[in-house]
Amino acid sequence: MAVTHNLSFFNVELCKKVRQKIAKLIKSYKKYEVATDDRF
Repeated sequence: MAVTHNLSFFNVELCKKVRQKIAKLIKSYKKYEVATDDRF
């Protein structure tokens, strides 16, 4: 039981990190998009 619990907890932590990275990528992409829009 403990092993499966630790595994699911690890998966949740991994998902959180992945979501944070994706959110950062989206934010930086939007900033880049806005910057390119301002130029034209």
